[in-house]
Amino acid sequence: MKALTRWWLAVLALTTSSLGSAGKPETTGRSLSRTAVQADLLIATVRGTDRDCAVVSDQIERLRSKLDQVDAAFSGNGAIEVLAMTEVCFVAFKGSDRLARAALELVQVVDVSRDASIEIAVTGDPPNWGLNRLDQRALPLSQGVPYQCRYTGKGVDIHVIDTGVNIDHIEFEGRAKPGLNALGDLEPEADDLNGHGTHCAGIAGGSSVGVAPGATIVGSKSVMASGTGSVFAALKAIKWAADELRKSGVAGVISLSLSGSSNTIMNSALTDAARANIVVVAAGNNNDDACKYSPSGLGGSGQSTGIVVVGATTNKDERASFSNSGPCVDIFAPGQWIKSAYKGSTRSYQSRSGTSMATPHVAGVAALLLEKHKFNRDLALPVC
Repeated sequence: MKALTRWWLAVLALTTSSLGSAGKPETTGRSLSRTAVQADLLIATVRGTDRDCAVVSDQIERLRSKLDQVDAAFSGNGAIEVLAMTEVCFVAFKGSDRLARAALELVQVVDVSRDASIEIAVTGDPPNWGLNRLDQRALPLSQGVPYQCRYTGKGVDIHVIDTGVNIDHIEFEGRAKPGLNALGDLEPEADDLNGHGTHCAGIAGGSSVGVAPGATIVGSKSVMASGTGSVFAALKAIKWAADELRKSGVAGVISLSLSGSSNTIMNSALTDAARANIVVVAAGNNNDDACKYSPSGLGGSGQSTGIVVVGATTNKDERASFSNSGPCVDIFAPGQWIKSAYKGSTRSYQSRSGTSMATPHVAGVAALLLEKHKFNRDLALPVC
C-alpha cells in the first residue's frame, strides 16, 4: 500500500548546527519566526508527462470539491500547480490529510507529501585549503603554490540551488547571473540575503577561491534570508534548472547542498534532471549512513545515474566528524573550514564547514570535465 510521507530538507553548512573549534557539531538553538513553507500544501508525485499531471490535477480538484475541502481556509489560495519534468511531474495543491489520502489512491500517483522547511547555519573563519588539496594527489599540502588546472569550466553552466548568489562579487567577474526565485513574494529580492548560496557558488566557480573559474554560475533561490525555505520551492528550482539546461542543448551541472529523510519527490525530480546533466548533492551532516537520507540515498552509482553524492574531508584527508558516509557516497571532497565568497559586498568572504562546502568542489570538477570532454556527460562524471 502506498504511504503518505512527511519529510524535511536541510541545507548543510552545518544544518541546524554550527562547527566549533574542535570540529564537532553544536546545537544552535535558533528559533525561526518566518517560514517559506505554505500551510496545508501537498505535493503529489506522478509518473508521466504534463498531460498525465493535468489529468491528476482535474481528479484532485473533483476530490477536493467532493470532500468539501474548498472552505475558508483555502479561499483565494486553492489553485492547483503542475510542475512537469521529462518522465515525472508533480501536482501541488492545498488540502487536509483526508484529501491527501484520497489523492494517494489515484492510479498514477506514486506519492503524496506535505511541503516542509529547509534551513541553514554558519561556522567560523579560518584560512582556506580546499583548492590546494584538489590539484595534488598526496599530502602534505604544498605551500605557496597557486591552484593549477588546464581547464576552467568555460562554457559550462553550474546551477546552484540555494539562497541565491551575490552576482556582483569580484569572484564571479561578471560570470554569475540570477536564476529562478522560487520564493516569489516571500523574498522578491534577487540577491543572496543569507550568504550560504554565494559561499557555495564561490567554491564552484570563483576566480580565486573556485574550482572552475571560467564557468557560468546560475543562482536560484529556494531558501530565505532567515535560513528557511520549502521543499516545494526547491522542487521548482530543480525543474527550472533542468529546463534551462535542456534549452541550452548541452549538459550542465546542478549543485544542491540539501539533505533530508527519504522521500519520493526529491528523488524523482533529481533522477529526471540527471538524465542529461550531472547532479551533485551533499551526503549530509548526520555522521550516519548516507543511504538513510534523501537525496543522498540515490548515490553509489553515479557513473550510471549521473547523481554524485559528496562526503566531506578535513585537511588531513580524514572524513569530517559530521559527514555521512557509506555505500551511497560516491566521492569525498574538502569540507571543513573552506573560505569562499559571501554576501554583503563585492569583496566579502567567510569560511564554513559542512558537506555543503564539499559539494560545490565536486560540482566545479564536473564543470572542468565537461569542458575537457566537450560536454559529454557520461565521460565527465567525477566518479570512479
